[in-house]
Amino acid sequence: MRFTCSITMRGSPFTKPWISKRTAAQQLIAAYRNVGARWANLDPLQRTERDNIPDLDPAFYGFSDADMETVFNTSNTYFGKEQMSLRELLNALRETYCGTIGAEYMYATSQDEKRWWQQKMESVRAKPAFNAAQKKVILENLTAAEGLERYLHTKYVGQKRFSLEGGESFIAAMDELVQKAGAAGVQEW
Repeated sequence: MRFTCSITMRGSPFTKPWISKRTAAQQLIAAYRNVGARWANLDPLQRTERDNIPDLDPAFYGFSDADMETVFNTSNTYFGKEQMSLRELLNALRETYCGTIGAEYMYATSQDEKRWWQQKMESVRAKPAFNAAQKKVILENLTAAEGLERYLHTKYVGQKRFSLEGGESFIAAMDELVQKAGAAGVQEW
């Protein structure tokens, strides 16, 4: 036995094509959250082409250029708008998940953790705003880490040692974590 259901009210926004477009927009949002980091702009020299990821192409979901001005409900995002055109949504998703920061967090099993990451990334479109003093502290931490690495390299020539190899940013992140924890009253972990 086969059941079919269709909503067919004349003039209603709940026609089948509209519902499928709405679903496709939600699938596009999910795709950027899941695999957008694989298309992030992480090569500062632009020496290699980014891989083509079909899931991030609106045409993969049946969208065309004519759909770019179609407005969709984006209340399940943190972009600050309840509704956005497909063009606006794509720009926001690309800025957030395909910019110079690539974040992979959808593997987490906790929905609260996923929402936390989404809120943190999407609300600022993955472009944190640091004031001049904060930037100076970050630069000092990075410079100190690089200086320590150079010192160890010249002092212990030929000795086996481990390099930071790009982990300098971890030092700045840990400093921020320790500062925030101290301000919150944390005394032991």
